[in-house]
Amino acid sequence: SRKTIGRWRAPDGGEPRVEALTAYFFALYFLCATQDVAVDGWALTMLSPARVGWTSTCNSVGQSLGYALSYVGFVALHDEAFCNAYLRREPARGGAVSLGAFVAGCGWAFLAATAAVAFCRREASPDAGGGAYDAVRELKRAYASALAALRLPPVRSLAAVLLTCMAAFGCA
Repeated sequence: SRKTIGRWRAPDGGEPRVEALTAYFFALYFLCATQDVAVDGWALTMLSPARVGWTSTCNSVGQSLGYALSYVGFVALHDEAFCNAYLRREPARGGAVSLGAFVAGCGWAFLAATAAVAFCRREASPDAGGGAYDAVRELKRAYASALAALRLPPVRSLAAVLLTCMAAFGCA
């Protein structure tokens, strides 16, 4: 919730709860990445064969736009000087949004976009060839494939490099 993130950040000068913030944002990133993969696969079943080639372009544009809006947008809306100069008639203290409010707004936007696609767009039936479609079985198969890929030595090496490459810059 908005207030929880605010308490974890400790704006009153106390110690921030770094572990809680890290766990929370790790979970958010995991859910976003899972949704991204699911939507990419979903798009392949919903688009006509002539438009399937546009999925990667739409994904790239959407991710770039999302990064830009979430970073620049939050920094601008959180900055008191920017808000006083461009958004307010009379100067006030603090930014227009807090981190908690921004995360909550983005969460509602995710839910609204997902609900709009889920309820307003129909996909082709996956069992067109006969037989029952088992979503749970397919989900288990997808995660089993992902875990099998994570067990590959090159993937482990790449993960180690990516997780530690910025460690030298963290020393103060």
